[in-house]
Amino acid sequence: MTEKTPLALPYKPQEGADPSELTVGGSVTLDHLGPIVVGVDGSMQRITNWDTLTEAERKNTMRVVAKRNKQRLEQLAQAEVAVDPQGDLLSALESKE
Repeated sequence: MTEKTPLALPYKPQEGADPSELTVGGSVTLDHLGPIVVGVDGSMQRITNWDTLTEAERKNTMRVVAKRNKQRLEQLAQAEVAVDPQGDLLSALESKE
């Protein structure tokens, strides 16, 4: 198995914010990275080409992703998915040995 180098987040300063300063308990917006997409297994990722989409494409994508995320989160809740101490997703339906 080869190790992948994690991708760096693109730098985009917020208006009126000093990029070298972060206050404890403060907030940081990551809207410029696009929505988080929930996978069928509960994994999360972002849309890699978000910065190249037009405004119309972004609006449509947000609508579709929000609807699909809601459905997937409901399905995961119904399957009683839990996270074990190692961070792996376990389904209550799986046989436990």
